[in-house]
Amino acid sequence: MALALGPAAVFYSYTQIYKPYKWRADVDHALTWIEKEEPEEKRELDELTKIRRLEKIGRTLPYKRHFASYKDRSAAAISALELADHLGSPAARFFYGELLKDGGLLESGESTAQIQFAKGHKRLVSTVQQGDARSILYYGLMLNAGYGIEANPASSVAAFERVMSELDREDLYVLLSRMLENDVFTIPEKNPFF
Repeated sequence: MALALGPAAVFYSYTQIYKPYKWRADVDHALTWIEKEEPEEKRELDELTKIRRLEKIGRTLPYKRHFASYKDRSAAAISALELADHLGSPAARFFYGELLKDGGLLESGESTAQIQFAKGHKRLVSTVQQGDARSILYYGLMLNAGYGIEANPASSVAAFERVMSELDREDLYVLLSRMLENDVFTIPEKNPFF
């Protein structure tokens, strides 16, 4: 019995204690870059909830060329998104996949992006069934574009309509910027919603 518990304890310690500790250290390091180079942005980040702060760091840090090397910025962005996902963010895997598709991270590419979208889809299934608005939004965006799931624009728009009134300004911006300014996402013809 002790032999069976040993590997499980090691795995648990690595995934639930060591990795989050490493991600937090990377994020803290990135926050020192931000505070040094853009103190106003650091103050804005401090006003966000922990998950929203991690999401924003993860999706914007790769493009902050003056902070650090591309390799360091990529690593810190990945750590922020991994930690956000670990803490329950419905958006982290979506942003991670988008950065990979767009070449915003060192380890970019279509296949690695699809892996992140598939992980995101798997994570969101239960919270979508519970009716969580943010989960439904990011599930709907992946459903619309075929990220980690077969594309179904009509179903995605129905999901957006269902949660639109519950979304905050930031999530509304994510939705509208993807649907109205991006060739990847599809608005079904003659749909009055958009």
